[in-house]
Amino acid sequence: KWFESDFQKRTYLIISSIGAGLGFGTKYNGMIIAFFLVLFTGLVISREKKDDKLAFKSMIIFGFTILLCITPWIFRNIIDSRNPFFPLFLNVFHSTINMPAELIENVNGETINRIINGGDSIFSLFLLPLRVFFEGADHDFLKFDGVLNPFLILILPFIFYPKFTDLNKKKIVFYLFFMFTIVYLVTLYSNNIRVRYFIPILPILIILNIEALKNIYNSKNFYPLFYLFSACFIIYNINYGIFLSNNLNLLELNPFSIRSKEIYLKNHLVNYDFIEYINNNTPESSVIYEALTGGRSYYINRSFYCDTASIDRYLLELAEKGAESDEYKKHFENLPNSNLSATHLLIRANGLAQTFININRNEKDPESTENVNKLQGYFQFLNELKLLKKEDGVYLFEL
Repeated sequence: KWFESDFQKRTYLIISSIGAGLGFGTKYNGMIIAFFLVLFTGLVISREKKDDKLAFKSMIIFGFTILLCITPWIFRNIIDSRNPFFPLFLNVFHSTINMPAELIENVNGETINRIINGGDSIFSLFLLPLRVFFEGADHDFLKFDGVLNPFLILILPFIFYPKFTDLNKKKIVFYLFFMFTIVYLVTLYSNNIRVRYFIPILPILIILNIEALKNIYNSKNFYPLFYLFSACFIIYNINYGIFLSNNLNLLELNPFSIRSKEIYLKNHLVNYDFIEYINNNTPESSVIYEALTGGRSYYINRSFYCDTASIDRYLLELAEKGAESDEYKKHFENLPNSNLSATHLLIRANGLAQTFININRNEKDPESTENVNKLQGYFQFLNELKLLKKEDGVYLFEL
């Protein structure tokens, strides 16, 4: 709309920038598209109007509006950590929050995993931009941890042929395609590949798909493809919707009933018995330390503490040092980057020990004797605690 108004109706520009700012504030992967939208604003005006002053002014308006939208998050991060974009840019902004070191240094874990465990060749790695649309699967990071409709990419070439008769429409579509391509590839290769990370650019892709379908519909030669693609697109979505509903047992859940929600969680949420036990049998002032139990602590109606990674790097660091029982005790009494002291420990105890051994395997020590010795302090510490509940390898201790 802003383009069609010959860049005069600034309201559309501001609405767009508010959307970009809210996306940025919601999740950091929105930062990439917000950054490129600012550059894109200047590029379009410079090419179409040859007015650098208007281009710069529009970029300032767009960028300032985004900044205004994310200001609450920036201030919160500054207060909490002194880094406005925590946990990003740690080499630029000194942070008062000390993150635990990565367990494996200087290795792109996902790429290595794709080659070793996923069987990817170098050639197949180059095809990742296309594979994302065809090989996705939920809960499998080697398959991008999500599913996209493959017709999103199959329909896309029809924005180029048949050719648009409306010159302005053609320009808008090509600008959007350029924007989508750049942001998509930057998102793809700048982070681990997860379908959810592409959410900010999917609206652009959907707009391009709509224009491609319009283009097909208005063409005499490709007219029948309009109905074929539309039907396939809808059938794929319905089929996946049915699969997802069955997989998540959604028919068992009444979203308007609290009791239905409780029954649903009890039947399908891992470790919900522990969550229910904690909520009903611990003091409200309790602080629950969670480690390797699935990261579902947000259902606990108590203060809780956990590592930001899926495994507990703090405890694994202590194990690497061969820490004694007292050192584990001090860790729980003074939790890093907080003023909290843990009162309970919810942990997959043997899982942490096995994770430590797997990470530190040594061919010269096939029995992992050294690693097992390092874990003696860990097991001694656990043996000194009061066990409240045990089930399926998960333990709840009172500290």
